[in-house]
Amino acid sequence: MRQEVTIIPMPWQRALSLVQNTQTGIGGLVKNSTRETYLDYTMPIYSEKFVIYYRKDMGINEIESIDDLRGLRIGTIRGWSYGDAFDDAVKHNSFEIQENISEKHNINMLKYGRLDALIAIEESSDLIIQELGLTNIIGKSDYSLNLDIYMAFNKMCSKQNDIKRINEIISEFILDGTISRIEMKVITLVP
Repeated sequence: MRQEVTIIPMPWQRALSLVQNTQTGIGGLVKNSTRETYLDYTMPIYSEKFVIYYRKDMGINEIESIDDLRGLRIGTIRGWSYGDAFDDAVKHNSFEIQENISEKHNINMLKYGRLDALIAIEESSDLIIQELGLTNIIGKSDYSLNLDIYMAFNKMCSKQNDIKRINEIISEFILDGTISRIEMKVITLVP
């Protein structure tokens, strides 16, 4: 866009609070109905695949839907949304969630039986499980949530013109393969 921006890395909870309460933007988030009340979104940058991981020795049958999580302790990442269906199940106390700081932390909690299962990004979590030597202990469901990932701006910013231009650039990057190349580079750096 040839426009100067300031990128400020910070913990996810703080970033969400900042974008909700100030005239700023955020990147790398899932759209949900709560966030739509105060954010204007770009088109999706990419789609992330979230799966359910569980200890193979805990007697959990194959997970085929969110309903199969009923009554379990599920590890999530603090401040993340896993889409409206998952978030609604949390609100209705269908299962207990334990919010933690990272996928690696959740995987270790699962390893020691402090969680029954966790929901996590497949590519990065598979690498972490492999790195920790837990492939014989931790299994994953075939069921997945494929969630689009966006950039968004607080509605107070009135960034519709910028969002339109960002969408044009995202479209170009998808067509020319730039997004795919970035994803592959990031996936290899994850653990």
